[in-house]
Amino acid sequence: MKQLENGLLVFNNGKEMLDEIQCGTDLYNSATGQYVFLYNDSGSIASYTLGYKKVDELREKQGTLGGGWSEYLGIGGWIYDDENDYNLRWCEAMYKGEWEMV
Repeated sequence: MKQLENGLLVFNNGKEMLDEIQCGTDLYNSATGQYVFLYNDSGSIASYTLGYKKVDELREKQGTLGGGWSEYLGIGGWIYDDENDYNLRWCEAMYKGEWEMV
């Protein structure tokens, strides 16, 4: 994993990305709209595809109320379980690009 000067993260592979998420880091990719976070203690991750308007709303709520974006999202995301490595497969498909820690 490499952290760029602008603070964004670039991963070498999906395993690196999954390890970062499972350490409790929420990630957002502005190019794809993907937001991903640790869903439970079993290692499952959740992913949402967010539009710019929703991202602005989440940033505002986070700045005002604190907490993470996941606290303000309702239904609409996808959960990838650790069982059968679904979470790793998702990360392997999505790790490319620049990811913001949110």
